[in-house]
Amino acid sequence: MTAIVSRLRSRFSQLSIQRKLLAIVLATTFVALGLAVGLQTAFDYVAFRDRLSRDLTRLAESTALISEASLVFDDPAEATGILQTLRAQPQIVRAAIWRNGELFAHYGDPTKTLEEVRPDGTYADSDFLTVFRTIRRGDEVLGVLQVQSDWRDLSDRARASILAAVVTLSIALLVTVLLISRLQGLITRPILSLAKVANSVRKNRDYSVRAPREVGDGELAQLVDEGFNEMLAEIQLHDEEVTSARKEAEQANQRKSHFLANMSHELRTPLNAIVGYAELLTEDAAKEGRDQVVTDLARIHSGGTHLLALINDVLDLSKIEAGKLELTLESFKVLPLLKDVGSVPSPLLENNRNEFTLRAGDDLGTIYADARHLR
Repeated sequence: MTAIVSRLRSRFSQLSIQRKLLAIVLATTFVALGLAVGLQTAFDYVAFRDRLSRDLTRLAESTALISEASLVFDDPAEATGILQTLRAQPQIVRAAIWRNGELFAHYGDPTKTLEEVRPDGTYADSDFLTVFRTIRRGDEVLGVLQVQSDWRDLSDRARASILAAVVTLSIALLVTVLLISRLQGLITRPILSLAKVANSVRKNRDYSVRAPREVGDGELAQLVDEGFNEMLAEIQLHDEEVTSARKEAEQANQRKSHFLANMSHELRTPLNAIVGYAELLTEDAAKEGRDQVVTDLARIHSGGTHLLALINDVLDLSKIEAGKLELTLESFKVLPLLKDVGSVPSPLLENNRNEFTLRAGDDLGTIYADARHLR
């Protein structure tokens, strides 16, 4: 059930506003008229059924009254003749007079009469309406009259009521469709015009266009003038401000890129000298066997190389923004890279009596990446 409702909602949401309006009005009209006609039909059905019951009860009472003599004089033939007069009522299918629990006279098929004699009253089931009336003479009980009728008239009346209801609903829905087709343009035309302008703005990004103003001061006029058109004006102003800010940002970015290029050139020149002298001093210290100096010079060389790499990274930011950064991919071991990175802050930490400890497995394997950028 939930899946069906969800599917109906999905299909309804895909309809145009004209079809949605038509569907809503038709559904409302159908439910309202259907409920009214259904209640009227049910009321008419119940009233007609009660009337049939009352008519059958009066008929049974009059028949019981005139059958009293036949029971007093023990004349089944006369009683049968009285019951035969019920054939004037087509809905009466059978009748019987019972005396002392035995069939005294009957009309119709006696095998289909009820075998059980019930107390006086009216009994209804899905097929028949049966009335029992005791035939008395003073306080003496002479017998029981049973009259049974089918629901033929009631079924005919119900079919006629249902047919009338269907015709009424069909005419009402047809009139509703004709009226909606004539009048819905008063509501949908401005909305469709507004949707057309909105779609044009979305496609062309032209916020200078405006939706045509609606006549009057109603909700649609307010929606177009005070809502949509004012919103377009604000968006247009904001778009102009954004465009101006974007141009200024692009100019500032160009100036930044130019500054970074000049700064990196000025910084790399002395750094290259530091790295070069560190390499020369390392070779001289190694020849003299001064291992501690070699270690210190190696740190200077590594730090200068790393600082030079950082400057190159600054340049890479400009390359990334321009979409021109190229990666140098290769396979290399991870552990040496970690040790190299860990050696950079070590001198600064030792000056403040801090320690930098690297804990890593002996075999971390290799990685395929750009070593400089990863470092």
